[in-house]
Amino acid sequence: MADLGSTSSWGAPGSAIHAQDEPEILRETVPCPGCSGSDFELILSTADHLTRLGGEFNLVRCTACDLVITNPRPVMESLGYFYPSDYSPYEPEEAAGGWWRRLLERSALRCHYGYPKQPAGLWTRLLARLAMQKFPTRRKRHEWIPFRDGGKLLDVGCGGGVFLERMREFGWNVSGLELAADVARRVELRTRIAIHVGTLPHADLAPQTFDAVTMWHVLEHVPNPRELLKSAADLLRPNGLLVIEVPNIESGTFAEFGPHWYGLELPRHFQHFSPKTLAATLPAGAFHNVDVQQIGGRSWIKRSAERAVAAGSTEYARWLSAGKPFFTEQAVRTEANNQADIIRLVAERT
Repeated sequence: MADLGSTSSWGAPGSAIHAQDEPEILRETVPCPGCSGSDFELILSTADHLTRLGGEFNLVRCTACDLVITNPRPVMESLGYFYPSDYSPYEPEEAAGGWWRRLLERSALRCHYGYPKQPAGLWTRLLARLAMQKFPTRRKRHEWIPFRDGGKLLDVGCGGGVFLERMREFGWNVSGLELAADVARRVELRTRIAIHVGTLPHADLAPQTFDAVTMWHVLEHVPNPRELLKSAADLLRPNGLLVIEVPNIESGTFAEFGPHWYGLELPRHFQHFSPKTLAATLPAGAFHNVDVQQIGGRSWIKRSAERAVAAGSTEYARWLSAGKPFFTEQAVRTEANNQADIIRLVAERT
């Protein structure tokens, strides 16, 4: 994925809705997906910035386990209206950089993450050293995951498919899973990569057949995250990798901007994880060597400021006039304070 600001798709795409044709949005009140509790405290209420459908939605925190959720939330029959056909994650992304970037990345992955082919020669080691200097931050390395023998990778909620193309180029045997059938077909035709339509569990995906399962900004979209992660665990071979990225509800940017935070996305995001609640969602005993990192989202901070200014909060106009170095500094600071916009979890199957 070229842009950390993008999110993977989950709801089936709907049609663009004109105000005079606004549909009825049905909602349901649900127990906490983390602990089945029913006692919540209200954090805020806000409208969907993208469609403006359905009025305001509540962001609440479970008083028992601290998981933050959207509640009430749209029922599945109404959810498609919040995923219009021009929803940005459905659009093909441009791969970051050109051949030089890919050469540097491939060298670093071979030398530090076990990618084929092995062993790496002197020239590759020199390029890898240069790559580590050129891509020094977590943000620039967020898709660098360890290679596993067998090299079979499934990307859940694969969206436009750019991540799959990159991983295929780097040596993985890749396939995708996408709920939106038309999106899946477009990606399959463009990339010649097998894209399964649906969600997990999936009849065409056999247990213990994958060496890595990735979910880039998917888990926050699903109605039952525990069930999805259990299905993902079943697909992994022993020591296979689960890689998850989600927005961080404990980020400094959310604390600053509240309803204008770029990572909020009500009501498309059903869950709003913290590092603690994300790790607690993993199936008990299924994973070990769980590594949770926080990644500063420079573009998220900028887009949050843009939304705030567009909503009338003119005090953030000076942030926008400060330019790219200011937002880079803010992103680095959020990482140092463990209040970054994005959580990245990597775990090994037991």
